[in-house]
Amino acid sequence: MLAHLQALEASLATLGRPVHRIYAPDDALADLPYLVLEAPGWGGVLDMPVCGTSHSLHTTFRVKAVGANPDSVLLTLRRVRALWSPAHEWTTVPMPGRLLQVHYERSEAVFVDRDVTMPASNTHPGVGVETYSLDSQPA
Repeated sequence: MLAHLQALEASLATLGRPVHRIYAPDDALADLPYLVLEAPGWGGVLDMPVCGTSHSLHTTFRVKAVGANPDSVLLTLRRVRALWSPAHEWTTVPMPGRLLQVHYERSEAVFVDRDVTMPASNTHPGVGVETYSLDSQPA
């Protein structure tokens, strides 16, 4: 799964914003907006083949955008959707040895995080989370 996250991270990096895997470090607020690629669950009972080993991966994962305000978050998430699911279609993400495709599923939430205060402005950042489907097959 780490290789999948690395491929997704590299793809997101083309948007020109910082991308973090799983969590953002404490100093991330200094460089807004940024993205956090949240790891999915995988390897459940439904993924098990009837016989042999499955080399396929079907799961969902989330992308979190953090920005100076909700408008910045909405713009950043729109750019992610344009990259990964234009016209709500599946998009191939480059990954050596795999056919990795992603598709936008839904927006979870966009809100202001009142538990965090940005020191430079004494304001609270906006946060948004969206869910994507992932399908990965051997190439």
